[in-house]
Amino acid sequence: MLEAHGFPRMLALHCLEVYGSQVGEGNGSNGRACVLDERWICIHFSRVVLKGGKMKMESFMDEWMKKIPAGMSASFEMLEGEVLVERLGVETWIRAFSVSSLPSTPADHFAVLFRERQKWGWKDLQPYIRFARIPLSHFLSPRLLG
Repeated sequence: MLEAHGFPRMLALHCLEVYGSQVGEGNGSNGRACVLDERWICIHFSRVVLKGGKMKMESFMDEWMKKIPAGMSASFEMLEGEVLVERLGVETWIRAFSVSSLPSTPADHFAVLFRERQKWGWKDLQPYIRFARIPLSHFLSPRLLG
């Protein structure tokens, strides 16, 4: 089906594997039906837009919305854990900072976060620690555990 519309088979299958998921049986030659994950598509295009570095929020939103495929709806909340927002006076700037690029070991993970910013607001920090698999004992005093 994809080849009939001019999409190389291997490229299309790669995109479906990276940005989609199988939702059932299709009627194509391989018998699979897939759907693209809107969030991952939107994140991909945010990375494309921010590849050149930080941008003013308004400019970013304009460029990002232009890149989102027709029929998909993007919201800034999709980018939680993918971008950092900086308020400088009356201007708001945005830049790429993906949780997936952080080290998996707790000490290194937090070292990178606090090299990035010495002070974090909870709302800004939460996406970067939400998925961290860090035992509670790392946060508790040894006296409380002992």
